[in-house]
Amino acid sequence: MKRNIDKFLLGLLWAIALLLAASFWFDIRFGFNIFARAHWRYLANIQTTDAPVSTTFYVSLVIFTLLLPIGLYLISQPYRRIRARRTVHSITPDADLNYRDSHTPLAVLNAQPPTPITPPAAPAPVRPPELKVPPHLQHNIIPQNHNVAIATHDEPQTTEIHRDVSHIKKIISDAGYIIKKSPSIGGTRPDIWAAGSDETLIVGLVCDARGKIVVSEGGASMWKSDTDGEFESPVWKLSGMVNKLRATFDETLEDDIKVTIHAFVVMDGGEIENTETVRPIWDAFDISVFNSPNALAEFMKSNRNRVLPESEAEDFEAYSEYIDTVGEYFNSQ
Repeated sequence: MKRNIDKFLLGLLWAIALLLAASFWFDIRFGFNIFARAHWRYLANIQTTDAPVSTTFYVSLVIFTLLLPIGLYLISQPYRRIRARRTVHSITPDADLNYRDSHTPLAVLNAQPPTPITPPAAPAPVRPPELKVPPHLQHNIIPQNHNVAIATHDEPQTTEIHRDVSHIKKIISDAGYIIKKSPSIGGTRPDIWAAGSDETLIVGLVCDARGKIVVSEGGASMWKSDTDGEFESPVWKLSGMVNKLRATFDETLEDDIKVTIHAFVVMDGGEIENTETVRPIWDAFDISVFNSPNALAEFMKSNRNRVLPESEAEDFEAYSEYIDTVGEYFNSQ
């Protein structure tokens, strides 16, 4: 509502300014007062005679007439206040401690796998009609400090088996990120769905398989636990979700607005035995794998969400509403 009022006032100011500019131009250039009825009558009368009228007069009249609707149209167009940050980070643990040194900045991982690995195909979904946030979603929390209260959503979703991942959510929220209700993306709900400053989105899966686990990525992409048996790679599933998200962002955002996705899998009970063998493949997918919640916690302590100043609160609210709308779009599929 506030933005509609702003647009109306801008349109009114534009019309008044253009009218004054036209009055000044016609008065100085042609001695014609656009507010005087007698002058318009005189112009109408000389149209029926052979008296010449300057071509510049008519050109000026057409230009000012066109400028009014053009200006009003441009003012009425929706605008984005989401400002993209060019610094892109990626969450990737160190080889031996499963997290990077606290003095090492995050960086985009460009590692290539030793053998060609094709990520799971993710066809771009149909573009949502328009990403307009409905009123009932306009209730997001703006982080003012690291102690901000975080609204979490731990209730069971659809028919999936509910698992307690509150301890993982707390690690993310303690780092200053906003925990949101996760959508169903391709039939799978991420355990962690959190928004951060600078248009960042954290998407995570928690693997609660126990025992010693041998990982196989590529082809069937199956993991095998010595106690829980064989199961589908959570990295593979997460990669498919990330591909769908990126396709949607590319379809619905302007080119200069980029959402940075931090994707990770955290082990909660099991231990991967061949981490170093498959890490290049995880790096190629730009997905981090933490061997324990403690490793994730140590990493997040060194990579907290940037505290937003008041001047950026409205930008974050627009981004937060956009993420909620994307989630609603996936839920509707």
